[in-house]
Amino acid sequence: QYGFLLTGFIISLWAKEFFNVLFSNPSFKTLYPLAIIIIMGYTYRPYYWLAISRLQFAEKTSQFWKISMIAGVLNVVLNIIFLPIYGIKTAAVTTFVALLYIGFSGFFLKAFKEVESKKYFPVLTMLLIIGTTVLVYFIRDICLSIKLIISLTLISVYLLYTFQVRSFFREIE
Repeated sequence: QYGFLLTGFIISLWAKEFFNVLFSNPSFKTLYPLAIIIIMGYTYRPYYWLAISRLQFAEKTSQFWKISMIAGVLNVVLNIIFLPIYGIKTAAVTTFVALLYIGFSGFFLKAFKEVESKKYFPVLTMLLIIGTTVLVYFIRDICLSIKLIISLTLISVYLLYTFQVRSFFREIE
């Protein structure tokens, strides 16, 4: 989860520069804030995979429709309500909400609670995703040197943490 969140954060942080390199249309280059919201929405994936794999292993696949169908309906309904009022930015935000629903709703299904007793703290993780999304959205236009310092610091901390955890588990084996 941390790796996905870190990757999404760094890609989002550099979205403006990616858009400037990838697209020549000046009006399209201004849409990078929407890309930040969508990219960060996809950081839900490890939690989704966890819930889905547990349900598949327990042969509870009949529950999958509850996740994807409700998320799709939620996205469409929210777009119908808010697009006329707030414009195109609504599509990114409603997609973000629907993606978070897909990622974390499986943990609240009765079937999941029957097959898994371990606590995964999905609400806390969802709040972490929302918080990092808000953070990267507001710092998206900082200077390149600060972006570089933030990126290198986060990657370094992540690598140190990862190697520290691996060495810890090697020691207890």
